[in-house]
Amino acid sequence: MVHLIKSLLGLLFFLFLFGILVIKHQPSSYKVNYKKEVNLPMVSYKGFQKKNLRPSFLNLKKDKELPLLNNWLSNKNIGLGKDSLSLFIYTNNFFSIKEQWFFSANESEIGLIHSFEVDFLGKLYLLANPSFFTEIKTLSKRRMLQLVDSIPKQYKQHRCEYIGQTEQAMTYYIMTEGKSNWDNLDKDIKIGHEQIISFMNKKGIPTLNAPFVLYPSLGDKKIHWRAAVATNRYHNTHNDKIKCRKYKGGKNIALIHKGPPTHLKKSWDILMDSLNSHTQAYPAIQLNKIDKLNKSNPLDWETLLLLPIN
Repeated sequence: MVHLIKSLLGLLFFLFLFGILVIKHQPSSYKVNYKKEVNLPMVSYKGFQKKNLRPSFLNLKKDKELPLLNNWLSNKNIGLGKDSLSLFIYTNNFFSIKEQWFFSANESEIGLIHSFEVDFLGKLYLLANPSFFTEIKTLSKRRMLQLVDSIPKQYKQHRCEYIGQTEQAMTYYIMTEGKSNWDNLDKDIKIGHEQIISFMNKKGIPTLNAPFVLYPSLGDKKIHWRAAVATNRYHNTHNDKIKCRKYKGGKNIALIHKGPPTHLKKSWDILMDSLNSHTQAYPAIQLNKIDKLNKSNPLDWETLLLLPIN
């Protein structure tokens, strides 16, 4: 009997040591990769790094389908890189999960990595809870969708800020004009500006400030536009399509349209409705406060809309 007990204890001790060795030789590092293609400018997705957008995105809520990960405590140690963002999700389970985002300006794919390192107790926890790895994969998918779904929603939002009455100085400008529908307006005006700048460079006519737009009429379907570039004085262009004109300046009512031109018509409608007792004295004017030719985030674009009044 004593011999049997000794044998059992020896076996239990052997199994204990074997278990220790099995746990000890489990991987110390784990990594889950998740990637997704996007069809909007990459810089818009990177915009969630900004302080004003970060809190809502980094608000990690408890999820019934992720019971093991419901031990999240807080987000700290946010580290920003040129093309990545990382943060740590602290847990009660002997380790922290590192979440790292990757954005490439030359690609249409966002990368997300969840990684963590564990000590002996962490290895024991993972052996006892194999479903933890499934939860990490689910976490990666949901975090990616949280970001990818949030950006198109911002593109669909109309944002503007009414400024009120302002003053504009007298301006000479070189212009060409055309008519477009709202869908093609931005593209057609861009072509018009390229033609004017090329013409002015060839003729040696000085360019002042950024290109702007005037609207002799803003219809529901068709828009009569003038692509314009300011210059120093009157210049005889000797050209039937490209001409020099003068805006005498004066009072305006102003509004800032925020974001891409998708909802530009709504902003113009709001500004037109604010005329009240005023009379429009000159074609409406549109100035880009942020140059759209650079690679800035379209969600950050600001366009100044002006209605000259008497």
